[in-house]
Amino acid sequence: MFENEPDRPFLVPLFPHVSQEIFHPRFLKPIGRHESTKCIGGLLKELGWVENVEVEAKSAGHDGENADEKNVSENPASGVTMLSHSNGTFIHCWLLKAHPEMITRSCFVDPVVFCQWEGDLCYNFCYRPCSTGLELIIKYFVGMELGVAYYIQRHFCWSSNTLWFEEIPNGHDPLKAKFIIGGKDAIVNGPRVCRYLQSHGVNEGLYYDPEGRHGQALLTTDQAFTEVVAWLRGQTTNPTTTTSS
Repeated sequence: MFENEPDRPFLVPLFPHVSQEIFHPRFLKPIGRHESTKCIGGLLKELGWVENVEVEAKSAGHDGENADEKNVSENPASGVTMLSHSNGTFIHCWLLKAHPEMITRSCFVDPVVFCQWEGDLCYNFCYRPCSTGLELIIKYFVGMELGVAYYIQRHFCWSSNTLWFEEIPNGHDPLKAKFIIGGKDAIVNGPRVCRYLQSHGVNEGLYYDPEGRHGQALLTTDQAFTEVVAWLRGQTTNPTTTTSS
């Protein structure tokens, strides 16, 4: 990605509990939704990537965590493009809920934030027996890794981690919203998520690969990776004609 976009500044947040930073003081104290959005939002302003954004906090607790709600000044001068994959879509979700004015373009790859009321994510990641060697490797090195397992089973707030289509700014604009979904994703119910997005009128911004697996879009040889790079450059491509079932 860095080679494809050498002139674009990148910010890659690292969270100790999912980065195997076992000696970090926050390894078993996961950084939650509101602390994350306050930290990242403040950093974006400090970097000068977003401007004229005023956040006025007040206490609230209706979403499952002790929350800071915000009143945001209208018409921000600038914003950022956010690209997220898998667990990273949780942070993407949090920022869209807290600071939608900061995120001008969004790309979700293998998103785990949609249709969580179906229960597929929880079952597939935590409880489903492995049927292939790859699934066993993912479960052992990812799902059973101490920091990840502790976060998922002790600090996972479903209401905070569920994103509704209506919370995505310009979700129908293919230049501002992109969704990469795999039909054979072992964690996400790809066909179900695809139907959900299509039911909300997403067409050109949706890339659905019926044979796609979790993480496959990160391979530089995969067509989905080409789609992401083209989208970052402001180019649109024809949506997949394959329908989900």
